[in-house]
Amino acid sequence: MKICMLCYRGNPYSGGQGIYLKYVAEELVRQGHEVHAIVGPPYPSLMDGVKMHYIHNNEYYTRKGRNILKSGAPFDILRPLNSYEYLSTRIGAFSEISAFSFRAFIKVRELLKETRFDVIHDNQCIGYGLLLMKSFGIPVVATIHHPLSVDLENVIERASSFTNKMKGVMFYPILMQQIVSKRLDHIITVSEDSKRRIHADFGVPLGNQTVVYNGLDDSIFRPIPEIAK
Repeated sequence: MKICMLCYRGNPYSGGQGIYLKYVAEELVRQGHEVHAIVGPPYPSLMDGVKMHYIHNNEYYTRKGRNILKSGAPFDILRPLNSYEYLSTRIGAFSEISAFSFRAFIKVRELLKETRFDVIHDNQCIGYGLLLMKSFGIPVVATIHHPLSVDLENVIERASSFTNKMKGVMFYPILMQQIVSKRLDHIITVSEDSKRRIHADFGVPLGNQTVVYNGLDDSIFRPIPEIAK
C-alpha cells in the first residue's frame, strides 16, 4: 500500500505525536508499504524508509511581542493562511491545527500528481482540510488519542477565574474536531475509555472506531536482571 501520514506537530521530545508517528510509520515500511509523512514544526526525527514532506508555518502561537512578525519575508503575513493564523492566535485561538490541515491538503494534492495513495492517515489533527481531502476519493482515517474535550475539562477545572475558563474555551478547536471526526472514514483510538469519550463528546459511532493499544519499545524499556527492583 501507499500510505500518507499527517502529523501537525512532530516534536520527538515532547507531546508524543512525533514518537507515535515514527514507530507506526517505520513499522509500516518494514511490512513492505510505501509511507509518506507530511509533518509540521517542531519536525520529527528522520524515519527509516519514510519519505518526509515538511510543512512550514511561522509558529505565531509560540511568538510574543516584537518577535511575532520576524518570520522571514516581510510580507509573508499577507498570505491567507498566515493572516488567519496570526489574527486567530492574537485572540487566543489555537489555529495551528486547522491551518496545518489546509496546508496538508495542498501538499497531498501536489503529491497525487506522482503518487496515488491508498489511504491518508491523520494523527490527532482532525482539521477541516481533511474533509477537503475526501474529494480525492481516497479513504481518510485518523488516530484520536483522546478528544480535546478532556483537555478543556482539565483547564476549566483548574482555572482560577471565569476569564481563564473562557480562554480555554477559545483555545481548543473542539467544534471543528466534532464536525470533522464524524465525517472521516474511520477513527483509530488507543483505549476503550477514549473510544467511549470520542463517541460521547464527538458523536463518532462506536462501530466506526477501532482500538489499537499503545505499545512499548522493548529494546529500550525492558527488565535489567542485574538491577534489583
